[in-house]
Amino acid sequence: MPVEVRVLAHGNICWNKPPNDHFKLNTDGAINNDMKKAVAGRVFRDSNGKVNFFAADVGYCPVVVAENSG
Repeated sequence: MPVEVRVLAHGNICWNKPPNDHFKLNTDGAINNDMKKAVAGRVFRDSNGKVNFFAADVGYCPVVVAENSG
């Protein structure tokens, strides 16, 4: 089944590294009502930019639950 992808232009987006010996956590969640699916993800980065990533199918749920599952 094809998936529609929309790209929104928000200007330049950059990542600011955390202080040394710290990590930065970014989370997000999304739902697709047509497919009755929700996903959540996390990205951990250290002060060197090393990435550790996690993503999960969280079943069909309200978007606020998907956002908080990341």
